[in-house]
Amino acid sequence: MTHDARGAKVGYFCSYVPKEIIYAFDNVPVRVLPTAAKASAAEAYLPRNFCSLVKTTLNSFLENESDLEAVVHADSCDALRRLHDVWRHYVDIEALHLLDLPRINTPTGQEYFRHALRQLAEELEQRYHLRLTTQRLGTAMECYNEQRSLLQELDAEWVEGRIPSVEYYRHCSAAMTEDPLLVNAQLRERLDEIVPKGPPAHHDSSILVAGSLLVRPDLVEAIENHGARVVADDSCSIGRVVTGQIPLSDDLDGMLTNIAVAYLGKSPCPRMRDFPRRLEHLSQLIASHGVQGVICSYYKFCDLFMSEYPVLRKAMQDRGIPVLLLEDEGEAILSGQHRTRLEAFLELLQ
Repeated sequence: MTHDARGAKVGYFCSYVPKEIIYAFDNVPVRVLPTAAKASAAEAYLPRNFCSLVKTTLNSFLENESDLEAVVHADSCDALRRLHDVWRHYVDIEALHLLDLPRINTPTGQEYFRHALRQLAEELEQRYHLRLTTQRLGTAMECYNEQRSLLQELDAEWVEGRIPSVEYYRHCSAAMTEDPLLVNAQLRERLDEIVPKGPPAHHDSSILVAGSLLVRPDLVEAIENHGARVVADDSCSIGRVVTGQIPLSDDLDGMLTNIAVAYLGKSPCPRMRDFPRRLEHLSQLIASHGVQGVICSYYKFCDLFMSEYPVLRKAMQDRGIPVLLLEDEGEAILSGQHRTRLEAFLELLQ
């Protein structure tokens, strides 16, 4: 089986969509990211008080060309399901499948998800005239298992201050959007170049940034330009991804079961309705990384994250951790108001 950058690019909309299955069909999985600065065109199809991530994403594909051949949607939330409905009628890129996601990580939920993954595989088999085999899926799983190990090493170097945050986020973005064989080679090369050095330079405070899809790079840059340092990330692009190795199996159903267990078992987002497990994960990050403040950058009108925020803020404040909320409306650059509030928050931590 050949995997290289020449494969078709297939977009996916949620970190619960297993990249291994898409890659097993010789396609490059590409996390769909918004590129439009405003959502003006999308407001002809979606309400104004609708998730800004969904609107800017839709606007990106209404106004710009894309090299994606097809996309896999996920039933992650009501907003993304509405995006799937609009996409099928108005975006000139094939909506290949809507992946059904359970909201519980139990044996029943895992079995349900395995069936859903089998349905995804069947759609891909019909679309690309290939049969999913244990060899194909096993090769894809080995590739992404290696990538997870490399990213864990990179994360450790970032936490120790041996690589700058801007570079760390660039590598993580590449892992979501580029051919994994190429990314793995780049990660190995970069890790080999890192030379151990003394303790990181002094910084005023250590920050955990929390987001939905991702944390804006210009927000991280603004934080660190004010003397603080981002030491932990809880977003779907970094903190809420599968980090451990997914075991292979002798049969296809066994592999799909292992994938279902791994993806449902990763650190949950609010759509999983498992706040105790989310709070446990965040508390571990805070304790292990010496976090002194939490900055939540959530997309405006994101019902799941915004409805959880008051509970999260109370839990953090009970632990003596200040929290700042910044609502992202999909602007091209961080607004002046956000920069002012950010600066005031960081001064409180000094």
